[in-house]
Amino acid sequence: GKLNPLNPKDRDFILRNVEFDTLTERPKVSHGKYRSPQGNFLIHYDTTGFNKVDRTDKNNNKIPDYVDSVAYYFEKALTYHLQLGMKSPSPDDGGGNSTEYDIYLWDLGNSDEPNTAYYDEGGVYGFTFDYKDIYNGKFPQSYSFIVIDNDFSPTDSAGPQEQPSKKRPAYKESGITALKITAIHELHHAIQFRYGKSYPSAITIMELCAMGMEFGLYPDSRDYIQHTNKIIQNLSIYPFGLDDAYTGYGFSIFNQYFLNKFKNVSIIKRIWELVESGIEVYGALDSALKEQKSSLPNAICEFSEWMYYTGSKSKDNKYLWHASEIKEIKFYHENEYLGSPISTSGKLKPYEIRGIRFTLPGDGNYTGDTIDVIFSNLDQKSASSQVSIERDYFVSLSNTQTANSIKIDGFDDLYLSITTDDLICNKYYVNKGLNTKSIDYAFPNPLDLSKESIIYLPSPNDAEMNDKCSISIYNSELKEIYIAKNIRVSLIQDKLIVPINIIDEIANISSGIYFYTVNSGENSNFGKFSIIKKN
Repeated sequence: GKLNPLNPKDRDFILRNVEFDTLTERPKVSHGKYRSPQGNFLIHYDTTGFNKVDRTDKNNNKIPDYVDSVAYYFEKALTYHLQLGMKSPSPDDGGGNSTEYDIYLWDLGNSDEPNTAYYDEGGVYGFTFDYKDIYNGKFPQSYSFIVIDNDFSPTDSAGPQEQPSKKRPAYKESGITALKITAIHELHHAIQFRYGKSYPSAITIMELCAMGMEFGLYPDSRDYIQHTNKIIQNLSIYPFGLDDAYTGYGFSIFNQYFLNKFKNVSIIKRIWELVESGIEVYGALDSALKEQKSSLPNAICEFSEWMYYTGSKSKDNKYLWHASEIKEIKFYHENEYLGSPISTSGKLKPYEIRGIRFTLPGDGNYTGDTIDVIFSNLDQKSASSQVSIERDYFVSLSNTQTANSIKIDGFDDLYLSITTDDLICNKYYVNKGLNTKSIDYAFPNPLDLSKESIIYLPSPNDAEMNDKCSISIYNSELKEIYIAKNIRVSLIQDKLIVPINIIDEIANISSGIYFYTVNSGENSNFGKFSIIKKN
């Protein structure tokens, strides 16, 4: 949802979707200008046309209330940064014909290029465009301006014209909530540009820090979960050492780790001070953690445990703040142990976290035991230089003990053997199986979408863990609004369920009563649940 113009693909998208004046090289927004009360920002907006803002003016100050709100939340974001001792991006160099920092309002939520291959899961919240470099140090510093959406409407939609079925709401968060997190996020990018753009890597840590500032000022925001869910299911595609915007969005949860561990966000400020001094950004993060008597490799190794305890494995949010709402790690290999030795091996990219699972077969309603191994490649040098040197691991499960094997507690003859490159850390977790039971109700019911997004439907009678089901959901008029096949039966505590993420799967769902059927083979379950959706 948040583009970074340092990424060529993002910059191309911006230039296609926002109309720039060829003379000023600024977005064509000209009907209105509003200087924020503290004098740090100049808001550019339209009152007619495609990018118009709502003209409601309840306080009768002749400025649309939304524009007032933009000014308020950007000033609040600036105050937060200044309290941390960070630089201000204002005054700028007079770009946009003023010394105040410029913010442009554009209908980004409905601006998807209809025929482009570039498509993400939602609309663009905003972006920060660097336009003039100031070479004061090893890395270029620059002035910038910001473009954000003109209303963050819940009805804004995004998707390719040739694939209308993929069209969906542009924003996970909307209205003032979206404005608040976008203001703090994009302003942090503007401040990052004043410290310097690291080379050869910058984008992952830029985005990670910007979303970390969202956590610092607005800890209740759930916007990040959409990104975290994507990377936690695709950890080998998005290793932490990859310089990529989406990697930064998804690994924004790393901020929760050091916010909990070090109790403040000053480490983010320190990262950019170190970049300004000439240290590339992964090295800066490592140095900032060393000042806290840790290091980036040590932190990533410890953080892999935080990533493991999500979803049904969450421990009362002991680790990540909303751990129960985050999907579980998707294992790179799943191997069934039937008594004979079994092994797997592979290679990890820099700062890649990878899960390997061994499953012991269950019996009837007993789910069976699992032994999970989580590897992390802690190659700081390769991440800093953006050279993808892969590191080896080997893991096996056997009923025979060897010199370096680990006896698994709770089993008579079960041994885990792990061999890795020196730069790989590993942690293993033993999960005893559970006696499962079938239920005949959906929960939570009602489902309040402002607090949770997943509805757990009961599995059909006689269905077992990992059996495949088909699901249909109907509205109150019994019109089918959602269908899915090959959804596996999962477990929440001891209950066999089929989970559906309502926000991700059903576009524009509203408050009301809904009916469902869940089918597996000749067995089925049906019932109803209600949705509460607050605008």
